[in-house]
Amino acid sequence: MLLGELTDCIITAAPVFRVTTRNVMLESKAIDSGMRVKLYVSSPVLMYYFIRYCDVGTSHHFTGPLNVSAYTFDDSTRAFTSVRLSVDAVRPLANLDEEGHVIGTTARRIRAREFDRTHRFLKMKFIVYKYVFKHINDEETVMNRGLNVETFVLQLSDMYENLVDQNLIIKNYNPVNLTETISRPQTNPTTNRPAPRVMRTTYSYNTNVRMLEDWSVGPLSLNNLLDDSLAFDPTIFVLPT
Repeated sequence: MLLGELTDCIITAAPVFRVTTRNVMLESKAIDSGMRVKLYVSSPVLMYYFIRYCDVGTSHHFTGPLNVSAYTFDDSTRAFTSVRLSVDAVRPLANLDEEGHVIGTTARRIRAREFDRTHRFLKMKFIVYKYVFKHINDEETVMNRGLNVETFVLQLSDMYENLVDQNLIIKNYNPVNLTETISRPQTNPTTNRPAPRVMRTTYSYNTNVRMLEDWSVGPLSLNNLLDDSLAFDPTIFVLPT
């Protein structure tokens, strides 16, 4: 396995999420020294970093396992390369505004290997998955190829109930809204017999639960979300009056 390091990497495409059966992976594109790289992230802590700080045009330092492959096309003699980095560590680099001044940031270095293997990231994972669910129908944020919405939202709902059981979140604010409908009685025109009635389940974001609007608030800080012994602040879920 090769270990890659991107020392002056500029984000060129906003992060997108790939939702599989029960997992979420973040993907993004970047460039470093003229080399185009595709970034892959599986850690919820690193996903949090990308959501908050990896806007297009920002610079960061990434390390992780590297995969490089070369290929050609039948109708061309030119060689192409595919560079993929599985990010396991990140730190911010100085970003400048249009006047050349350094832009302040609360971002800090994160290394996946620094966390205990037994750390479950209960709050962090829930917040990231809640963010993904909010954008589940946005093709620019969530890849919809092979997307199994039901499996994903049921897992998110289970995460919420688990947090409730551990007194880490207030009750009655599950972000998943479930609506069940039964088809009206109909007659099969071919057999002239009653057609079987069908029950359908629709999943949507619970509009009674506040969406994540400002990641800079204290309850959504990195340290707060990493502390699974501290309950969520209810204000990030309760709609303002």
